[in-house]
Parts: sequence; structure tokens; C-alpha cells
Amino acid sequence: MTHYESQIFGSYSIPKSKYLTANEINDHQLVQSFSHFDTVCLFGTSILSNEWLDSFPDRIVNLHLGLSPYYKGSATLFWPFFNDELQYLGTTIHLASKAVDAGPILRRLQFRIPLNSNYYQITNKLIKHSIDHFPYVVERYLSGDLIPVAQETYLTQRFYRKKDFNDHVFQTVLQRYSEPIEPNIIDKIYQDSPCPT
Repeated sequence: MTHYESQIFGSYSIPKSKYLTANEINDHQLVQSFSHFDTVCLFGTSILSNEWLDSFPDRIVNLHLGLSPYYKGSATLFWPFFNDELQYLGTTIHLASKAVDAGPILRRLQFRIPLNSNYYQITNKLIKHSIDHFPYVVERYLSGDLIPVAQETYLTQRFYRKKDFNDHVFQTVLQRYSEPIEPNIIDKIYQDSPCPT
């Protein structure tokens, strides 16, 4: 764990779990072993096979670390910094679909960037904020209090793959955002934000 992760997630503990590779997660026997569950919650997994989606229609809920539909794919908390589009910094809780990060939205999450925060602090706090809200959003969806809303396909969308992330783009972001973001920039971010905080 980095210094910032320890600072923000220090009280979190990860239960003993079996880690699966991208190939193993779509194994037929694994999908079948979940048949007694009503709902599957995703966070940070590889793309699920159609067998998963067919076995749990509208019952796979994903916590996507990006503000959909604006940022989809990989490292979607990173790219708003690279593109100087911090108004699109957020996460999305949505139903899984056959198209990547395109399922109906249950909730978009943003938060007010604290003063004196840099890239690492902002991203880690946003992840923690989203993890904390995830169970509540899923519970509201399952109880029928939260209706999924289709993603706006007409909005600007950026899609990134793992291969797009490299040392050059990472160093570019660190040069710009390793120091705390100025208050006037934070104010502008929320004036331009596409969703309420």
C-alpha cells in the first residue's frame, strides 16, 4: 500500500479471498457455483462472459471507476486528469451489460474535492467514497426504490484501454497534479460538472 492508500484505507481489511485470473473468472463451473446467489456485485473485475449476464439478468451490479458515459474502459479515474477534464471525475454504479461500461445507471458519484488535495488523495478518497456508497445503492435497487436509467449515448464518450496507459502519460499527470489543486480550479470543476455532487 502506498502512503496515500494507507492514509485513506487504513481501517479497511480485505477478507481472505481467492484471486482469479481474467480467464478463470469466466469459467463455466465458477458461474454455475454462483447459481444460488440472487445478485452479483462487481468491482475491478475483467469483462464477464455472456454466460454470467444470461445467468443473472439485471442482477449484476458494477462499480465502475469512471463517470459514465463520459469515461469508459480502463484507468478511467486517471484520464480526466490527463485531459484536464476534472469535471468528469467520478464513478458510476450501473448494471452490467454486454457492451463495456454501458449498462443502465443506478447512481453516479462525485464528491467535493477537499482543499489541499493532490492526484493520489483525490482518487483514493473518491474510491473510498464510492465503496462506502455501493451497498446502499445496491440495496435500494433490489428493493425497487432505485430505477435504472439508460446511459445517454449522445454525450461525449472517451474509451481507454490498458495499452493507452504508459509511463509518459502517468508522468504528465504527476507533473500537473502532484501538488494540491488550487481552490479556484476546484470551484470551476463543479460549475462545469455534468451531475450533482
